[in-house]
Amino acid sequence: MISSIRKTWFDKIRLSILVSAFFALSLLGGMPAASLSKVANAAGLSGLKRPSVIYTNPKNRSSGILLNAKVFVKFNKAMDRSTFTHFSAYMKGQDGTAVSGTISFNGADSVFTFVPSSALATGTRYTVTLTRRIKSAEGMRLLRKYSFSFTTIGDFIYAAQGNGNVFSWSVSGGKLSFSPLSIGSGEGADSVAIDPSGKYLYAANANMGTVSSYSIHNGVLSRRPLSTTERNSGFEPYHLAVDPSGKFIYVTDWNTGTVSSFSVDKGVLSPNTVSVTAPTSSGFKGAIDVIVDPSGRYLYVDGGAGDAVNGFHGASSYSISNGILSLLGGAYNYPSQDNIPTESAESIVQSGNLLFVAETDYGYISSYGINGGMLEYTGNSTPYESSSTGRVFLAVDPSGKYLFASENNNIVSYSIGDNGVLTKLNETAIGYGRLANPNYIIVDPSGKYLYVTYYSTGNLSAYSIKDGMLSAEPVSEIGNANATLSGDYSSIAITPQVFQHPKWTVNPTSSVQSPLNNPASEETKKVKNSAKPIFNFFQNLLK
Repeated sequence: MISSIRKTWFDKIRLSILVSAFFALSLLGGMPAASLSKVANAAGLSGLKRPSVIYTNPKNRSSGILLNAKVFVKFNKAMDRSTFTHFSAYMKGQDGTAVSGTISFNGADSVFTFVPSSALATGTRYTVTLTRRIKSAEGMRLLRKYSFSFTTIGDFIYAAQGNGNVFSWSVSGGKLSFSPLSIGSGEGADSVAIDPSGKYLYAANANMGTVSSYSIHNGVLSRRPLSTTERNSGFEPYHLAVDPSGKFIYVTDWNTGTVSSFSVDKGVLSPNTVSVTAPTSSGFKGAIDVIVDPSGRYLYVDGGAGDAVNGFHGASSYSISNGILSLLGGAYNYPSQDNIPTESAESIVQSGNLLFVAETDYGYISSYGINGGMLEYTGNSTPYESSSTGRVFLAVDPSGKYLFASENNNIVSYSIGDNGVLTKLNETAIGYGRLANPNYIIVDPSGKYLYVTYYSTGNLSAYSIKDGMLSAEPVSEIGNANATLSGDYSSIAITPQVFQHPKWTVNPTSSVQSPLNNPASEETKKVKNSAKPIFNFFQNLLK
C-alpha cells in the first residue's frame, strides 16, 4: 500500500516537473517543434505543435532580387492573422530603416505576404524578422525569433554600339563603375532592350539583319547569344521594345518601314508570321523608334514623313492581340502647314495618356492625346531650345511629371502640364569642350538620375535630378579610357523594376499560392542538435 502511494506520488511529481520543464523550454526556444511535440504526447499533452517556417521567397541570403519584390513566408500550419503586425513581423534595410508595406494571408492562413509600399533600393540588403509575438491559429508561438535576408539587384546600364559590341556597367546612386563589367559578343547591335524580369537582353543588329537575345546574370551578358533570328531578306532592324509580359518583342525595320513581332520563350526568339507596314510617305525609309503601352495593349511607332493625303506624320498606333499587330491610325497633321512640323519624327515617349514626339526636321516636340490607342494632336508643340545639328532624344521620369530632351550640346528639362503643355525648367550645357554632342538619354527607375551617352567619344555620364531639374555637373562619368569604347552609342537600356516568383504556383480555382517544394525549415535544423540531449533527459524521466 505504502509502495503504491509512493509510486503515485512520485509519478505526480515527475509529471509536474516534466510539464513545468516543457513550458520553460518552449518559452526559451530551446527545443525544436518535433521534440516538444514528443514530450507533450508523452506527458499526455497532445495537440501542442509549434508553428515553424518551411519556406521563404526570397530565400535566405539570396541576391539579385529586383526592386518591387514581394515577401512570402509559408508556415507548417494555419496562423493567427491578428498576431501579425508591423511590430511582430517586419522588414528593415541594411541601415535599420523599417520598410512600410501591407500584410496579407492566403493558403488557408499558412502563407504570409508582405508587399512593400514602394520600390526597394538597389544593391541593398534587407532583413525580414518574425518575432515570437506571432502565433498559430491554436495559440502556439514560434520557438524563437526567425529572420532571413536578401539583397536587391544593383542597377546596370547596357549600351549598344554600332561596331557590334554591347557594354554593361554597374551603377549605384548615380555612381558608375569605371570600366564595363562585360562585353557581349554582339553582331552589330544598334538597339538594346531588357525584358521585364531583367534576365534577358535583346539586340537589334541592323548591319547583320538579325535580332539576338542574351542571358543576364548580375549584369553580366552571356558571351554568346541564346538565339539569333532573321525576319526576312533585306531586314534592317533599327529599334525594338519588349512587351510588359516578356512574351513578345517588337522590332522596327528601317529598310522596309515595317514593324515585326517575335515570340519569346525563356529568352529564345521566334518570328511571328505577320508584320505590319508603318504608314509613311512614298520613298521614305521609316519606322524608327517604338514603344509599348504599359498595359501591353497598344504599340506606338515613329519615323517617316507625312503628307496631306494620308494624314499621318511620323507617329502611328497599333493594337496588340497575343503579339499580333493591327494598325489603328496615326497622328494627324496640323490644320495649317505654315509653321507645322510635318517631317520625320525620330524619338517618342509616353507619359500616361500623352505621347510626345520629337520632330527632328522642323525642331518641335509635339504632344498627342491617347484614347483607346488612338492618337490625336493636342495642339501643343514646343520648339527646340537650341538649333540642333543632330537627332533629338526624349526621356520621361517614372512619375510622368517631367520630360527631358537632348538638344545639340544641351539637355533641356520640362515639366509636363495639362494636355501635354511643356514648361521649360532648366537647360544643362553638357556637350562643350571635352565631350561631343549628347546622344541617347534615359532616366533610372528611381527618377533620381539621368544617364546620357555622346556621339563619337564613348563617354557615359550620370546627372542627378531634383524637382525635374538636372545638376549642373555630372555626379559621375566614364571617360574614354578604353579605346574599344570610342564610337557612337546607338541605344541604352537600364535594369527594370519587375520581380517574378518562378518557384511559386497559384491554384487557378482557389487562388492559393504555394511553393513548388517544401525544403526543411532552417529554424528546425539550427535547434535540432542542441536540444537533443535535453530531450533524452526528459525521456529517461518517463521510463
